[in-house]
Amino acid sequence: MISRQTSWASFVLALSTPVRMTKVTIDVPLAAAAETFIQLWDNAAPTPGTTTPRVVLPIPRVALMGLRRRISYIFPGGLVFGTALSWEPTTTYNGSTIPVGADLPLAIAVYFEKLTG
Repeated sequence: MISRQTSWASFVLALSTPVRMTKVTIDVPLAAAAETFIQLWDNAAPTPGTTTPRVVLPIPRVALMGLRRRISYIFPGGLVFGTALSWEPTTTYNGSTIPVGADLPLAIAVYFEKLTG
């Protein structure tokens, strides 16, 4: 399963059951000037800036990446979220502000599989 988003007003709830996340891809705008982050929560209704994320991934600015505009984080064997999987890009690793303008990722895709039994 894939949860893909290209615009944000709040966090994205990928699935409200246990999942195993295997990969995250992020398309970074060519003009991105600031490092931003994607917070991932094991929670169906997190409060960004208050709820502690399970994982925080940096989204480097393009100047640090050369010509590469897509970054991928791969989790061999997967990373289990026992309750739910929610996520959101933010301007700080533990904040609640969504990046704007050229610093907002073009797209984020979170790859996961639903766990059963």
